[in-house]
Amino acid sequence: MRSCPVCQSIQSHEIFKMRFAVPDDFVIGNLQSVRSCQNCGMIFSDAGKMQEAYNRYYASSIKYTADLEGPSEIETKRLEHVYQELAPYLNANTVILDFGCGGGGLLSLLARMGQKNLIGADPGPRPKIATREFDFAHLSLTEFDLREFKPDIILATGVFEHILDLQKTMDHLRSSLDPGKLLYVQVPDASKYECGVISPFQDFNLEHINHFSSTHLMQLFEANGFEIITVIESRSPHTANYLMPVISVIGKRSKQVSPIARNSNSLEGSILSYISASDRRLDQILEDLEKKLGTKSEVYLWGGGQLSLKLLGTPFFQKLRVMRIIDRSPTTRTINGIEVSEKFTDLLPDVPIIIASTLHASEIQQHILGLGLPNPLFQLFQG
Repeated sequence: MRSCPVCQSIQSHEIFKMRFAVPDDFVIGNLQSVRSCQNCGMIFSDAGKMQEAYNRYYASSIKYTADLEGPSEIETKRLEHVYQELAPYLNANTVILDFGCGGGGLLSLLARMGQKNLIGADPGPRPKIATREFDFAHLSLTEFDLREFKPDIILATGVFEHILDLQKTMDHLRSSLDPGKLLYVQVPDASKYECGVISPFQDFNLEHINHFSSTHLMQLFEANGFEIITVIESRSPHTANYLMPVISVIGKRSKQVSPIARNSNSLEGSILSYISASDRRLDQILEDLEKKLGTKSEVYLWGGGQLSLKLLGTPFFQKLRVMRIIDRSPTTRTINGIEVSEKFTDLLPDVPIIIASTLHASEIQQHILGLGLPNPLFQLFQG
């Protein structure tokens, strides 16, 4: 059983369990047990896997490093939101290392803002814009040494929610920074999951396995020798119609280590409310689809993301014959034996297409209509 990523306690209890459909070559597993630490109250997921499985997954994933047509308008706004938080701590000579840099979007923005000393570090493939705009180090998220770069600040945006063995990561991040240098971390705010249930269980997925409140992120910093400089709770652009609650913490490497406070149970209460709201939303989606489909049992699914994996894991979808999952940027060939492909020209015209997204449903529908496909289109119920 996984220990708590914040306080390392092995005492926890399960508050929710979810089974996913997964790609046939998936290494992490298809079951997530969401647990509450009985010592500090941190919420985390346990898939029964070791960090090595996650290392293999992220090392082979092109999802975060794919060279597409550049960042979308929304992604650009998200990166600008990060920059606004960082700007007071930067000058022209600041050495910035982006830990888990993905495709290098944040570093590219920093370069445009005049920053010259930039390094990206990631377990995935080397971004094409590396070398041109920044140096690059290939690494594991839990085994690395970045001292050679002498960073003034290490950034980790959208990274800590993915790491199984956070203690190892914090140990190496601390040793990579000289005393007084800074660590900036931004994660989703789990205490506010219940405030924006657009897609059921959108924050419980196969990759997000740590669910922080600001208290728990601060405790992680302080227990690992970082003095808190600032804590920012804000909303970051996520879609055209949704601002995601996020927490940003900036800490300075220090000699002092603070003990972890005891459990207040406040985060567990918020998460349980979120689970109830997500359950209701998923039931509404499946009941609505059952009415729309009537006697039809064959469907196409448009989109191979996390919501598709949740839908395909339900008894309702297991009764359907999903003939293909269409995805514009497929990262796998099959999910539960179902073909995943960008192909759409040979679709049977009478078979309905279910748009497997709530966050981007309107844009996807407009894209499909623009392709001239005659298939019936079903959006998921959004209330």
